[in-house]
Amino acid sequence: MTGITKTKNRHEDILAEVGQSERFTMKTGEDVDGEKFQNVVFCAPPSGFEDYPAAVHDSIISLWAGPSEGGVFIFTSSGGMYV
Repeated sequence: MTGITKTKNRHEDILAEVGQSERFTMKTGEDVDGEKFQNVVFCAPPSGFEDYPAAVHDSIISLWAGPSEGGVFIFTSSGGMYV
């Protein structure tokens, strides 16, 4: 699982919450440039973007491998997610 954020500002806090694991990494959008994922959860508040619909669309286009890869794109504007 990869968590992607705009900046690295909260990476340490998130990793402390999740716990260190080889199965979870944190990256920024720049770090994943060109990389696509089978399953994507877009989980960010509208307040963090000048053009929120465009940010969602860009995530679909640039991060999601698409339905042909057997995955799903899940959208939620909430910044909180509990597993």
